[in-house]
Amino acid sequence: MKILFLGPPGAGKGIISQRLSKVLNIKHFSMGDLVRDEINSQSKIGKQIKQYSDSGGLVPDEIVLALLKPHLKGDFILEGFPRRLEQAQMLDSLIKFDFIFQLDCKNEILIERTSTRRICSKCGAIYNIKTLPSKKHGICDVCKGKLIQREDEKPEVVKHRLKIYEEKTKPLLDYYKKHITKIDSSGDLDKILKNIQSHLK
Repeated sequence: MKILFLGPPGAGKGIISQRLSKVLNIKHFSMGDLVRDEINSQSKIGKQIKQYSDSGGLVPDEIVLALLKPHLKGDFILEGFPRRLEQAQMLDSLIKFDFIFQLDCKNEILIERTSTRRICSKCGAIYNIKTLPSKKHGICDVCKGKLIQREDEKPEVVKHRLKIYEEKTKPLLDYYKKHITKIDSSGDLDKILKNIQSHLK
């Protein structure tokens, strides 16, 4: 089973994919995680990517696909890619998805969610200081790692990312239109997951 989640920053792609992967017992990965791992490795490509990431820009397709290709085997959940029509067409030449979900949410909620989100610097677990806080402030419940706010999740960068998303992804959504299932991701996480699971049967 190959599942794709599409949606703007803050729509819940990461946390929903993580939870669903545990329920289905299949791997989950995000383009964002692959990119950040490359940045942390401080490789030449990683340094190039960092310039795009810090400014809220999109990473060039050639770099993205080179990072992604080794992971497209077996059953998986992918989120955070593709972002543009050209990327979707390139991805289609490699694999076909069984399910494509578009997570939908109002911009005010997206900005609020994203700017209050925190990520574990060690294991990548996702928290939100308002809606999904860790038990101990600033410390991951899973591995005791430090919780951080990503540079690209500060409000001014999020607004820029949303603008880019709206401009670049309409052709992408049109391309997948016949295969997309829209999901309202503004509500309770457990209800959202149940809704998604009902479409997988």
